[in-house]
Amino acid sequence: DGVDGLIHRSFISWSGLKDPSEVAKIGNKIKAKITKVDREKGRLFLSLKDLSEDPWKKGISFKKGDSVKGKVSRITSKGIFFELPGDVAGYLPSDKIPAEAKFRLKHLYELVVDGIDKSSRRVILKWVKEE
Repeated sequence: DGVDGLIHRSFISWSGLKDPSEVAKIGNKIKAKITKVDREKGRLFLSLKDLSEDPWKKGISFKKGDSVKGKVSRITSKGIFFELPGDVAGYLPSDKIPAEAKFRLKHLYELVVDGIDKSSRRVILKWVKEE
């Protein structure tokens, strides 16, 4: 008669982009906050991100024109998502990606901040061709 604990991907980090396999492995002991209890199903809903301060509430340090390094975490038809420093999500829209640019998952790239989208909690990025 045990209890199952679940950490949804969106509760791993504030950016929502961290790969679960990079955060914990089977058998690891982790510290998490209980956010909900489902007694009927014997489940605990947990959060890792709630153990740290929300970067958007404390104020992000990115400004338009800043150079920033980001790790590719997801590639979609609409754009590329990057993990930026400070657990912030970065987004490079597909219409700003030159045809010759090749991005690979989990690789670091140098980008430029093109804007801040507070409602989506994202830093909008643009790619500057490397010389």
